[in-house]
Amino acid sequence: DALYCRSLNEDFHPDVTPIILAAHHNNYDIIKLLLDCGAEIQDPETYEFQSEAYTLEHSLGTVNVYRALASEAYISLTCSDPISSAFELSFKLRELSERDYEFRFQYSDLAHQCEQFGAGLIGQIRDSQEQNTLLCTDPGEILANNAIDVHMPYKVKKAIRYGQKL
Repeated sequence: DALYCRSLNEDFHPDVTPIILAAHHNNYDIIKLLLDCGAEIQDPETYEFQSEAYTLEHSLGTVNVYRALASEAYISLTCSDPISSAFELSFKLRELSERDYEFRFQYSDLAHQCEQFGAGLIGQIRDSQEQNTLLCTDPGEILANNAIDVHMPYKVKKAIRYGQKL
């Protein structure tokens, strides 16, 4: 129960849980501790909001959840392929910025944050062998077939599909 507790006063939004708050502050250690205890941030489509649907408070709760999902520490700790996850989330946030007009700037900023994070991870590549392995390998393929196909630039195609510009 403590992992999903919520504020009973006006200090925090009623939909903010401890892991969401830790992700807002990008606190790697606290996020890791909460994840080890079984906490997770649910997808906003399935998230159990405390606020009523179709209200401003509900919309703010949705922004808070996406803000937590866009945390670099949270992405790093929960995704086996953080670069692809950052690309996908950036694309989804850009779509939300077009759909949810009142929060378009917040969603755009979060999309840009995810783009920067993905580009920063790619910027850590040290040599051409690492570059080839990282950009041309689909983690799902490795797990399914125990083989690496280095001829298809998997992440490059994914970046193009999701419109990554950085």
